[in-house]
Amino acid sequence: STESACLVAFHAENIERIFRNKGNLDNPLSKFTNVLVPGREDNFISSSKSRHQYLVFILGNDKESTLDCIDTLQKSLKAELQNLIKDESLCTVNCGYTWFPEQGKTLHELITNVNFALFEAICFNKEEKNAFTPSSFQKQKLELKRNDRFEKLLNTNSFRYYFQPIVSARDGEIYAYEALMRTDSSIGLSPIEILEIADKHNRLY
Repeated sequence: STESACLVAFHAENIERIFRNKGNLDNPLSKFTNVLVPGREDNFISSSKSRHQYLVFILGNDKESTLDCIDTLQKSLKAELQNLIKDESLCTVNCGYTWFPEQGKTLHELITNVNFALFEAICFNKEEKNAFTPSSFQKQKLELKRNDRFEKLLNTNSFRYYFQPIVSARDGEIYAYEALMRTDSSIGLSPIEILEIADKHNRLY
């Protein structure tokens, strides 16, 4: 298609908190994601990448209407998150977006671009929607790859743990264990890198 379109990514901070109190909620995630369910008049498709991240493809609107739609979705998601978590200070919904066909002509290009726009929004704590910019992308490509590997690590729980005994020099008895966190070669992040990225993204918990 040559029709203008936009791919949008949303990241819901602290959404895992709604799963800690399941007794009070029938289906907490569905209440949140229903905000992204297209209505009959809406020209968009929505999907989830994980509990934290959601994608919306908006087709056929002019750019001004599309940007208004993004603003409305972001505000609605934040309001629903506040309704579920009950603590406004914990409710952040970051947003990044990119345009088709100017900034990407394939789905792969669009997803790469929108991931970067969202990555920037999260890193710089931007509360408003963040547009993809090619010049910024070229400067920070390496950081984006590290972030993608970090997301894969958390979403697939691909940690490896080792427990090393600590032995008393007096009697040779094991009196404690040191817990070591590692990743496999496909992730390739050191423990220090993981903790730094998690801290930057408020995902240490």
